[in-house]
Amino acid sequence: MLNNYNSFMENNKVNRLFYYGFDWDDNILHMPTIIYMDKLVNGTWEQVSISPSEFALIRDDSNYRIRDNDAAKAYEEFRDFGPRGNKSFVNDVRLAIEEGAFGPSWNKFIKCLTEGALFAIITARGHEYNTIKEGAKYVIDNCLTVEQQDLMYENCLKFAKVFEKRSYTRKYNCKFTENDLIKTYLECCKYYGVGVPLSESFKKDFKISGSIRIEEAKKMVLGKFIEICNEYGSKINAKVSIGFSDDDKKNVEHVKKFFEFKSAIYDKMKFNVYDTSNKGNIKTEINIAEAIDMGPSISNKDSSILKFMGPNSMANTLQFSTNDFSQPNYTALQKVKVANLLTKPVKKKFTKKLKKDAKSKNNDNPA
Repeated sequence: MLNNYNSFMENNKVNRLFYYGFDWDDNILHMPTIIYMDKLVNGTWEQVSISPSEFALIRDDSNYRIRDNDAAKAYEEFRDFGPRGNKSFVNDVRLAIEEGAFGPSWNKFIKCLTEGALFAIITARGHEYNTIKEGAKYVIDNCLTVEQQDLMYENCLKFAKVFEKRSYTRKYNCKFTENDLIKTYLECCKYYGVGVPLSESFKKDFKISGSIRIEEAKKMVLGKFIEICNEYGSKINAKVSIGFSDDDKKNVEHVKKFFEFKSAIYDKMKFNVYDTSNKGNIKTEINIAEAIDMGPSISNKDSSILKFMGPNSMANTLQFSTNDFSQPNYTALQKVKVANLLTKPVKKKFTKKLKKDAKSKNNDNPA
């Protein structure tokens, strides 16, 4: 089975797999959802309503606070328990699309779907898992052309034929996302609301009882997503690229450092961060130095390539602490590299030196 897939990869000249992580608001779509806040004007708090794009700019401004310091009031439109219930997200997705309010990563999201590539939606909203998933399904059913849907199905089918024993029969008398193959694909992807208050889905899956900062929650989801993507690459001996886009500069900076940290652990992986805070729909790519070979990658050898592993206790080891490099699966070199990252970010000169030293060592000790 694996030989068949290696042959498929070689025949199609595929030596790198591309997977995606997306923030939603002002990144994929400019949503019309309103945040209820108060603004300090001449010593008095006045009620104001602001958009997600405005919130990204003033989230740490002391002249603003959430409505009456009550998150439930401020973000009720971003939750499943507001006036519109769990239909609020997909309704606003529909409105944004009808208004042509596409974000800077919209085309990349469409490309991702057409490729049948794994993706993770990690949004500062507080909607539940299946609610956000419904938004992705709406895009697939209503925005992909017939040709794009056909290509998406073909790409998903190629992988399913290799890694699953069951066969799939496409149905044409239903919504495209009601096909079993597309259902399987969507189950492989992840959809987490990590706003304040956190979604119940996130708290349950990552075993979080209290509250944490949005950027920390996003790193936790990305950490698990990296594991899954690495599993794909390990199964077929292919390099993996993961890109994450966000319109919040603070989140971008945190993810950049997190990706630098993870590049010390995972070989055959490349990480990129895209800053989409520019309101002219321009993406600024932040390249992370591609990881050098640091020894065996950390992966779960027992999981199927098409079956997404549910979050487990690994979520508790995603913070920058000694827990991140004390696991027995890490090589000695990995432990040293990760420990160095706790106080000093990765530098390209350093990675070049390691590559040069490794090459010199190979020349001195030919196999």
